[in-house]
Amino acid sequence: MPSFNLRNLSEFIQAGKINIQPHCYYCDKVSYESELRAKKEAAEYMGRGKGHSWAYECPKGKGWHLTSKKPNNSCVAERRKRNRKSGWAVFDQ
Repeated sequence: MPSFNLRNLSEFIQAGKINIQPHCYYCDKVSYESELRAKKEAAEYMGRGKGHSWAYECPKGKGWHLTSKKPNNSCVAERRKRNRKSGWAVFDQ
Protein backbone atom coordinates (compact mmCIF):
# COMPACT_ATOMS: atom_id res chain seq x y z
CA MET A 1 0.00 0.00 0.00
CA PRO A 2 1.44 3.39 -0.92
CA SER A 3 2.23 5.84 1.85
CA PHE A 4 0.65 9.29 2.02
CA ASN A 5 0.62 12.30 4.28
CA LEU A 6 -2.16 12.16 6.89
CA ARG A 7 -2.85 15.86 6.36
CA ASN A 8 -4.16 14.94 2.90
CA LEU A 9 -6.34 12.08 4.14
CA SER A 10 -9.65 13.85 3.44
CA GLU A 11 -8.49 14.62 -0.11
CA PHE A 12 -7.68 10.95 -0.72
CA ILE A 13 -11.07 9.86 0.63
CA GLN A 14 -12.99 12.39 -1.46
CA ALA A 15 -11.03 11.45 -4.59
CA GLY A 16 -12.01 7.80 -4.04
CA LYS A 17 -8.42 6.63 -3.65
CA ILE A 18 -9.15 5.19 -0.21
CA ASN A 19 -12.18 3.02 0.42
CA ILE A 20 -13.30 3.02 4.05
CA GLN A 21 -15.83 0.32 4.93
CA PRO A 22 -18.29 0.87 7.77
CA HIS A 23 -17.40 -1.35 10.69
CA CYS A 24 -19.67 -3.15 13.17
CA TYR A 25 -17.93 -2.86 16.53
CA TYR A 26 -20.33 -5.37 18.12
CA CYS A 27 -19.37 -8.19 15.74
CA ASP A 28 -15.95 -6.85 14.64
CA LYS A 29 -16.92 -7.24 10.96
CA VAL A 30 -17.50 -5.08 7.89
CA SER A 31 -21.07 -3.79 7.94
CA TYR A 32 -23.28 -3.03 4.92
CA GLU A 33 -26.29 -0.71 5.14
CA SER A 34 -28.69 -3.03 3.28
CA GLU A 35 -29.09 -6.62 2.18
CA LEU A 36 -28.91 -5.52 -1.45
CA ARG A 37 -25.55 -3.78 -0.92
CA ALA A 38 -24.15 -6.83 0.89
CA LYS A 39 -25.29 -9.12 -1.94
CA LYS A 40 -23.72 -6.81 -4.54
CA GLU A 41 -20.43 -6.95 -2.64
CA ALA A 42 -20.69 -10.76 -2.46
CA ALA A 43 -21.21 -10.86 -6.24
CA GLU A 44 -18.14 -8.66 -6.73
CA TYR A 45 -16.08 -11.05 -4.56
CA MET A 46 -17.31 -13.97 -6.65
CA GLY A 47 -16.36 -12.11 -9.84
CA ARG A 48 -12.84 -11.60 -8.50
CA GLY A 49 -12.53 -15.32 -7.82
CA LYS A 50 -12.69 -15.07 -4.03
CA GLY A 51 -15.36 -17.76 -3.62
CA HIS A 52 -19.00 -17.70 -2.62
CA SER A 53 -20.29 -15.34 0.07
CA TRP A 54 -23.73 -15.04 1.60
CA ALA A 55 -25.35 -12.01 3.22
CA TYR A 56 -26.96 -12.23 6.65
CA GLU A 57 -28.46 -9.68 8.99
CA CYS A 58 -26.34 -8.59 11.93
CA PRO A 59 -27.55 -10.28 15.11
CA LYS A 60 -27.02 -6.97 16.93
CA GLY A 61 -29.13 -5.08 14.39
CA LYS A 62 -26.27 -3.02 12.98
CA GLY A 63 -26.60 -3.74 9.23
CA TRP A 64 -25.65 -6.76 7.15
CA HIS A 65 -22.53 -8.94 7.08
CA LEU A 66 -21.03 -11.50 4.69
CA THR A 67 -20.08 -15.07 5.46
CA SER A 68 -18.44 -17.86 3.50
CA LYS A 69 -20.60 -20.49 5.25
CA LYS A 70 -23.73 -21.51 3.37
CA PRO A 71 -26.80 -20.62 5.44
CA ASN A 72 -29.02 -23.37 6.83
CA ASN A 73 -32.34 -23.15 5.00
CA SER A 74 -34.55 -24.40 7.86
CA CYS A 75 -37.56 -22.47 6.53
CA VAL A 76 -37.98 -24.99 3.69
CA ALA A 77 -40.63 -27.48 4.84
CA GLU A 78 -40.13 -30.14 2.17
CA ARG A 79 -36.93 -31.62 0.87
CA ARG A 80 -36.91 -33.17 -2.55
CA LYS A 81 -35.31 -36.57 -3.06
CA ARG A 82 -35.10 -38.53 -6.29
CA ASN A 83 -36.11 -42.17 -6.20
CA ARG A 84 -33.22 -43.99 -7.87
CA LYS A 85 -35.30 -46.81 -9.37
CA SER A 86 -38.31 -44.93 -10.69
CA GLY A 87 -36.79 -41.48 -11.25
CA TRP A 88 -39.81 -39.84 -9.59
CA ALA A 89 -39.40 -37.13 -6.97
CA VAL A 90 -40.40 -38.05 -3.42
CA PHE A 91 -41.15 -35.38 -0.81
CA ASP A 92 -40.20 -35.75 2.86
CA GLN A 93 -42.53 -34.27 5.41
